[in-house]
Amino acid sequence: MRLLGEGISVVFMSAANCFYYDDEQQSNFLPIVLKYGGDPNIVYTEYNVTPIFAACNPSKSFGNALKSRDRCYLGSLMEIFYLPSPRNVALLIETGVDIEFRDKWQNTPLIAAAGGENFDIVLMLLEAGADYTAENEDGENLAYFLYAAKHMNPEIDTEQSVDPYYNKVIDFLKAKEYSLNNAYAKLRDKLKRLPVPPENSNIRWPYQRPFDPFADEWIQKRKQESAEKINAQPVEK
Repeated sequence: MRLLGEGISVVFMSAANCFYYDDEQQSNFLPIVLKYGGDPNIVYTEYNVTPIFAACNPSKSFGNALKSRDRCYLGSLMEIFYLPSPRNVALLIETGVDIEFRDKWQNTPLIAAAGGENFDIVLMLLEAGADYTAENEDGENLAYFLYAAKHMNPEIDTEQSVDPYYNKVIDFLKAKEYSLNNAYAKLRDKLKRLPVPPENSNIRWPYQRPFDPFADEWIQKRKQESAEKINAQPVEK
């Protein structure tokens, strides 16, 4: 286990989804680990990350061709076997995990998910209250990775897109009256340094996850539960 770095735990390893299984339910050991005392906020000391980072983006390689920073949370051999897990992100949020925790590069889980173009998870974190203005040590934030994703894959916001959650993230930010144009303007110099898009830019690295409606279902459930709590409150006379 030394290959994976010091301080790694079974909680961290079980937070990501092993794509060896056809059904994520088959490989999801996190509920069992947490049931028997696993700490959802335990820190993997080598990268100063908690399990939610593994669930958001286990490969930690940012973007389609944005691999200049190959910071893999699970180790170079393990990254090819693990994919992000919306279900485990949901479980960790529900257990009270710190969604604003910072890794050694000052990434939050939201930035890590956006860097991996996992926009279903980004939307889940936003709905859970994650700070969409947070920046890492390089000044990269959600706006940066939204622009980069569109730059590398011009069809990401069209009907041909393999990721319908990209537009949902954009709509969420608009509803918050957050100006992406202003954010892009502040990132102008950094955005100019983005690499030339590959010929086949509608492919994620390293593996394309199939569309999963789980994020929509989870968000709808949270909104329904929130409404029920409000309705259950006694009316002041």
